[in-house]
Amino acid sequence: MKKITEGQVASEVSATGTIALSSSEAIRRANLGENIVLVKEYTQPEDTIAIEKSVGVITVVGGLTSHASITAREFKKACIINVSDIEIFDNHIIINGVKYNEDTEVFLDSVTGGVYLKNGR
Repeated sequence: MKKITEGQVASEVSATGTIALSSSEAIRRANLGENIVLVKEYTQPEDTIAIEKSVGVITVVGGLTSHASITAREFKKACIINVSDIEIFDNHIIINGVKYNEDTEVFLDSVTGGVYLKNGR
């Protein structure tokens, strides 16, 4: 696995899933049986169902008492916050100049706060 970024651990759960950039897309794909990692600037109450259905969440901003952190811990989901080098677009993200599409599989490490690229995709 290749480490692509890191942030602050907000939940003691690690997870592997494919990136989704909206709550509606996360819910749709999770309902099809896909393991989803929701990636957002920050989450709000309307993202709660998407977090519940996802295996993990990554946010660009937030603290240990942010919505994403508290909700992820409540649902026992992986959560890495303050991943400030992610740029979020409609159907992809850019991390350190590299584009990753929504079908990119990542691993969230709850020990180090690392986000790792799975399977060289």
